[in-house]
Amino acid sequence: KDEYALYNHYTFDLATAIGDWQSGKKTPIVTPHYADGFTFVGDNHHYFKGAAVLYALHHEIGDSAFFTGIKNYVQRYQFKGASTSDFRNEMEVSSGKKLDWFFNQWVYKAGIPEFEVASVYNKPDNKITLRLTQTQQTDTAILYPLSHYFGGSMSIEIDKQKHDIALDAQQVNEFVFHNIDSAPASVVVDANRHWIAIFKDEKTTDEWIKQLDFTDN
Repeated sequence: KDEYALYNHYTFDLATAIGDWQSGKKTPIVTPHYADGFTFVGDNHHYFKGAAVLYALHHEIGDSAFFTGIKNYVQRYQFKGASTSDFRNEMEVSSGKKLDWFFNQWVYKAGIPEFEVASVYNKPDNKITLRLTQTQQTDTAILYPLSHYFGGSMSIEIDKQKHDIALDAQQVNEFVFHNIDSAPASVVVDANRHWIAIFKDEKTTDEWIKQLDFTDN
């Protein structure tokens, strides 16, 4: 756990995974279908996206379950062969959650979500409505299975106040936050930065400057 905390290359891993995808390296992390095994496993995309997916899994199931699962996995399979499904099983046991959906969308299928972000403040009701729309297009040229829409937990920060939401794997997710007394200076989507995703947030220049002044995100 201490060594994990010292790892500070996540931003690079995330940027590399997204950059590789945008440059045409559109493959899943794990697949039985490849032409050259050495080329496949040696590709940066699998190395860096794999690291980013572990980070996302950590945030999905929490500290205790993640580190317990890692410890149990290492102890059970040290000096032995192990598969991705073995690792998933250990994480399911430690978290008490079914994680097939997580591994299917991030590991066994290709794809990166793209979000359009829109938020509207309603003063009479003291609430904010946040809409996240997934806009990624299906690439019919890709021979691997694709994740069409992505789901999972996400952290939202409204004026530095954290809110946890759960996205369904569908095109549009909408959330309402109540008891917001005034129009917020800052609304940050994926505040923990654990989603391997592209976000398009339509804000005015003044809104971006206000957010920059208000938060480090």
